[in-house]
Amino acid sequence: MRSWWLFLFLLPVVFSITIDLPKLDNTFVMLVGMLSVLVIVMYSIVASFTQNPRYMAYFKIELQEFITSIIIVAIAMAFFTGADATVQMFSNEDNSVELAEAVTESILEDIGKVYTKIAEAYNYVGIATGFSHSYTVANAFYIYTAKTEMPFSGLSPLMGSLQSAASQLTMQYFAFYALKLVAGFISAVVPTFVLPVGFALRIFPFTRKLGSTLIAISAGALVFFPLSLVFIGEIYNQIDFSNVEEAKAFHTEKLEIDQYNFVLDVSKAICGNVFLRTLFSIGDIAFSLITSLTICAISCIGAAVLYGVCFAGCFFPLFDLMLWSVWPLINFGFMSAYSAATAIFGSLDYSAAVSQMEPVIKILVPAAAELSVFTIFSMIFIGIITITGTRAVSSALGGEQILYGISKIL
Repeated sequence: MRSWWLFLFLLPVVFSITIDLPKLDNTFVMLVGMLSVLVIVMYSIVASFTQNPRYMAYFKIELQEFITSIIIVAIAMAFFTGADATVQMFSNEDNSVELAEAVTESILEDIGKVYTKIAEAYNYVGIATGFSHSYTVANAFYIYTAKTEMPFSGLSPLMGSLQSAASQLTMQYFAFYALKLVAGFISAVVPTFVLPVGFALRIFPFTRKLGSTLIAISAGALVFFPLSLVFIGEIYNQIDFSNVEEAKAFHTEKLEIDQYNFVLDVSKAICGNVFLRTLFSIGDIAFSLITSLTICAISCIGAAVLYGVCFAGCFFPLFDLMLWSVWPLINFGFMSAYSAATAIFGSLDYSAAVSQMEPVIKILVPAAAELSVFTIFSMIFIGIITITGTRAVSSALGGEQILYGISKIL
């Protein structure tokens, strides 16, 4: 019997997310065993009645196969029960699948922490590469020299490295999370449906090869696949991933640059001052108009009769003074102070800020590389162990020696 029949039995498993599968146990296997006994008894009656040597030989073969099936099912039940007991003895989990889920969770936690650090570093490096400053030096009245710089634009290649590292970690997280979901799927479906169906089919006369194949697949799902994950977890704990540990403990705040913080502090000091913000937002004409009207109004109070003459006599000269003398002095003084601040800014050490980015190359990117190589090795190791073990068990039990669809992988 070809293995494509297997997919007919596994269709309910595929749709088990939306369909409630029946939870089968040993009672179901015993009922199928009793049905198999009835079939063999019918063979015996037909063979005795017809006295046909061919029927007699077929009856003996079926009887031997039935006894063999009972022995195989008993050994398999003991094997699966003993595997769970061993896991309970050496861990806090109930079975090997739950243990595999716990191991996968620890690896996922490390990948998530490294990914978070790389994302934070990407943010700081992005701020540095996009940072630019433009300052104006007041040379004389209404004569200024402007200068614009992007001192850290050369760090832009780090953005590509961090983006690539984040993409790799995303794929790794997806891979191990998929393994965790598969382990949960196996725990919910295989012990209560696939494995009992495999036992029943192995006992029944016409489906023994298919039953052996299902038992082998159950062994691969419940034993080889979880144990391969446990082995991967032990390997992960034994290997010294120094960069991963340093990446998890790295404080990305160290990537902040002093120049950026300096500009933020100066901007907050200026924009946060209500008087300065109002003064430079109204402009020179409005400033001269407001100050001239205010001073003239105050100076002419008490001379009600001559108020119009007094106001007209002081406003125009005062407005002219404010517009062409006082405002330029205020503007020049502010620009001079700002120029002094930018001169201090220009004296800051850029090389020190660049050296702050070294952990990106020496810690974070190597940590992503370590996890990437480990993930590739893990997927290959899990595939080899699971598929090889499943094929070996299937062949030993008399099932399909070639599991169609996966046989060409190995």
